[in-house]
Formats: sequence, C-alpha cells, structure tokens
Amino acid sequence: DQCCAPTRQTGAPSWDRCRLYYEIHPASSCTGYRSPSIVSGVGDPHVDTIDSGRYTCHVQGWHVFAQTTNAARARAESNAESDVFDMNLIYPDDLFRIHVQSVMVAPALSYIERTHGYGSVFRSYVIISGNSSFTISNEKGKFGCVVNNQLVLTADLANDLNYDYTASTNDTDQYTYRIKQSPKVVGNETVPQLTVSLWSGLTVQCDILSENLDCVLILPEKFRTFIEGLAGNFNGDPSDDLMNRQTNQTVAITSPSNPGSLTNDMDILNACRSWKVSNDTTSDDKRPLMPQDFVAWYNNSVPEFLTTLSSSISKNLVDQTCSGKFECIHDYLIRVNSFTSKGSTSTLESTESFRLEMAETIPFVDIISPVIITLPADESNRNYTLTININGTNLVDVSVTVYTNRSTYNTPFVDSTVTLLMPNNTIEFVHAL
Repeated sequence: DQCCAPTRQTGAPSWDRCRLYYEIHPASSCTGYRSPSIVSGVGDPHVDTIDSGRYTCHVQGWHVFAQTTNAARARAESNAESDVFDMNLIYPDDLFRIHVQSVMVAPALSYIERTHGYGSVFRSYVIISGNSSFTISNEKGKFGCVVNNQLVLTADLANDLNYDYTASTNDTDQYTYRIKQSPKVVGNETVPQLTVSLWSGLTVQCDILSENLDCVLILPEKFRTFIEGLAGNFNGDPSDDLMNRQTNQTVAITSPSNPGSLTNDMDILNACRSWKVSNDTTSDDKRPLMPQDFVAWYNNSVPEFLTTLSSSISKNLVDQTCSGKFECIHDYLIRVNSFTSKGSTSTLESTESFRLEMAETIPFVDIISPVIITLPADESNRNYTLTININGTNLVDVSVTVYTNRSTYNTPFVDSTVTLLMPNNTIEFVHAL
C-alpha cells in the first residue's frame, strides 16, 4: 500500500513504483475460495454441528466442544517441515482445543423438575491454541474474558459495548488475535456480542441472552476432517457427527434437511458424556431432562392439564411463542422465557441460513491492477471513485461494507463504481468488503 500511496512531493502516487509492486504481489482474484464452516452451541443447549446435524443433551461439567485430532497433529508437523508456507494448510500453531462448561438449571415449574429432571446451559468456553488460552464466560449478563490467565478484559467489556482489542502472543505479528465486542439486536432488545479471532482463521462469536451464552465456532477449510468433539468431525456428513468416544459408535441425530423426531435421548446423552474433559471432577448428581421425550410429553398432553400447571405454558401461548419449533418449545417449557427461547432458535436459523448462502456461487471481483485514483490527492477532496467490475448471476443489490477506524457504513454501487471517503490522517484506515 505504501508503494501506491500519494507522495508528499506531487500529491499523486508514483505509478511506475505501484505497477512494480503489483507485478511482484499480484492482486488476489479469490479463485478457489472456500467459505468457512460454522457450528453453534445455543439455548438449553442445542448443538448445530459443523456438518449441519442437530441434537440436544443436558450434561454437567467441562466437555470437549471441538478439538483438532491426532491426524491433524501429524499433518501439521509434516507441513511444518516444508520450506514453503501455505496459509491454506494446517501447521502446529493452528492446532486447538475448545472446552465448554455446561451447568444444570432447575426448570421454572417444580412439576417439570419432579417429573422430567433438570435442564442445562453452556456457561463458559475456553479456547486453547499454541501457547495461548482465551476464556469467555457469562458473568451475570456481561462478558467475562481472560487471555492467558493474565490479561483480564472483563471490566473493559462491561464499560464499552464497542470494545476492540488487537494484540499478538509474541514479539512478531505471526500470532495476532483480535477480541471485539459490539451490540446486536435480538428481537426488541440489544445484547452484547463478543468475537474472538485467532491467527489460524478460527473464530468464536458469542451472544449473551439472559443466562444463556450462545456461541458459534467458525472454521476455515484447512480444518476439514481434522476435528472431533461435540461439534462433529467436519467430513460433510451430518449422520456421523455425534460419536460416543467410549464405545466408538456413532449416534443418530437430526438435521434441518431431515428433521424427523428420534427416540434415542439416552444414546445422545451418553455420547455427550463421553466427551467430558478427563481431568474434570464436576459431579453429575442431577437427573437430566430427556429432550425429545420432554417435548413429546408436551405435544401429547391435554391442553386443560397444561393450563392447570401454569397459564404460562398453555398450548395457545406456547404455540404462539414458538410456532411449533422443537428447540423453542423445549427451552420455553424449561424456563418460561420467550426472549431466550426465541433468541436461541433465531441463532440456529441464522446458522442454517449462513450455510445456504455461502454454499451458493459467490460473485467474484475483478480489479484492474494497479487501481488508479483519478481525483487529486489533497485535503480538500477526499472522496475517491473506485471502478470495480462484479461478475455474478441474479445480482439484485450490491453494496460495500466500509470499515473506517471504528465505525462502519454501507455504500452502494452506481453501475460499476463506488465512492469511498478516504481518511485524512495516518491513524485511521479504510477496509472495504
């Protein structure tokens, strides 16, 4: 970028130097780009696996949400022996473990606790990669965040809803990470959203919905077939995403494309329990609720009986709140909270929508190199027009998201041009996506 920046002497770039830069560093055409994959753990709690499977289980203590496999380690060490670095390959410092803490929650209605048992929620996540660790937790409706058991960002996050922190784990920029908090609108409420992005491309994004910590894990393609845990194995097949680690047997789960009801609550529960972290001593002393059996009980109950238990779980009210969605009904019956029930269901739907959108053919951007700014580079006119040709099918609306320092705005295309407001100092930056 320095090679193509306006010079102090002329106020315009040196195009010979700029052309030479692009000859050595050609602009990317995004050829061969593969979108990242996503897995979520939300609600009470529902896991939407990385291959688009879905299940619910109530466990207690720390469990392996996702981690790289022994095969990943072998491949990473082999790649590290090569003299050529390729960011699309996995290396030893990309290996990771993510543990999730699940805590039992008593149902709002004592009758449900006596007859069905306890629900649970995910309360904390720990990400371990390289020599670094990142802990994310729900601290009474606000984010707790600790890096390497030393850097505590909890107070900063509580005082700044737009907090943004970027650092590296050593003296080089090779292991850079970013922690960013921003507001998110869920229904009629604004909740905090925290995003932790690592050097490997691994990203964890969490929302706080009351006592819920709803998180999604986003992984780049280089981790394909190289992970295991509650999140699945990333082989493209949802049917084998949940495995009982003790018996080495896969357990049947549902998926958005195959949402049929199952009756294997105990098999799912035992598979989830098999991923408990080996050194965790949390006792499993509360009877867990069986999700599919629980929702079937509601569906088969006489409406008058449910109303006698509580008017808040009447069939009319529950159906109005959840529109027949399994996860929403399940969560609402446990805690009688329409906000968290709808919010968690919305996250699951957003995850599936993300998969469908990213699976479509992605339009590519053809940028002529170098980009020539035709307007004078001076302090009086900082609006520069950039011509970009976009090739794609059925494009209805195209806009660019522009990040200027800590603010963002969308700017539309007019024919094939977009106008960017350039900064007038060396501190701010512009990043157009």
